[in-house]
Amino acid sequence: MVKISIISGFLGAGKTTFIKKLLKEGYFGTMPILIENDYGSLGIDSVVMEETGVRVEEMTSGCICCSLIGNFVLALEKLIKTQNPEHIIIEPSGVGKLSEILEGLNDLTVEFEKGLVLTIVDAKRFDYNDQYVSEYFWDQISHADGVVLSKTQKLSGKQISDLCDKIHAKVHKVEVICLPLEAAYHPVLDELQEHKQKSIPKHMRPTFTRVKKARGNGTVFESWSVEPDRDFNDRQLQEIIDALSDKKTYGAIVRAKGILNHEGGQILLDYVPDEGSIQQLSKIEESRFFVIGMNLNRPELEKLFK
Repeated sequence: MVKISIISGFLGAGKTTFIKKLLKEGYFGTMPILIENDYGSLGIDSVVMEETGVRVEEMTSGCICCSLIGNFVLALEKLIKTQNPEHIIIEPSGVGKLSEILEGLNDLTVEFEKGLVLTIVDAKRFDYNDQYVSEYFWDQISHADGVVLSKTQKLSGKQISDLCDKIHAKVHKVEVICLPLEAAYHPVLDELQEHKQKSIPKHMRPTFTRVKKARGNGTVFESWSVEPDRDFNDRQLQEIIDALSDKKTYGAIVRAKGILNHEGGQILLDYVPDEGSIQQLSKIEESRFFVIGMNLNRPELEKLFK
């Protein structure tokens, strides 16, 4: 019987980094299939995943937890029947609702076993997400078996404890885990799985509990993408990172990511509000960049990359 795990989390929380870590630890077995769907991502994360050797199936034309949920379920069912995988990992859109994914999986006619259902929460941007994207943020938290706090390196023990208290004040049932990158995740997640399984009657364990919630996207987000045909130097890359924080000029950008040509080779530029990072790529890929946000100023964004 195939096992299905879901690693959810708002845009930029660290889902891909978390999954990469688990894949390297062999948590999902020897031949898992990763289904990726991040709104407007242009397949960029699959490039990042290549070094793990995992097989990646992409759905980048829309959001699996919005209007395409029915198509996603059909595609997932076909994949299970034709490929007979041992483990499927779903990395859903950061601007989607976990409740709708769980509801959609109840429409599967094939048997499956529940694996991890986790939500990754960016500890540094907890208050930002709580304030500006609360509907998506708390849906992802409240429907997970466990919450993993990411990016906690610079937080004190009290700050982390306060975040746990904020989560438990709204969602009593969820377990909050803080896993530093240097730690082994495997034992902690096994313990979480064992605890959750014990709390469910044995005859109910293979399936998800149906979530009584109406479907519908209702998203306020929009996306924009570009395929720059130029090289960027270090100064220009930093100017892009700084500019993306300018809400008045470019709109409220909640996530931006892309592969750009650099004087020293290709780089991956990754942006969340007020913070950007640059990573060197070893393999040459097509230059492409996407932006997700609200009230995006497309003409100004185009100028930024020309």
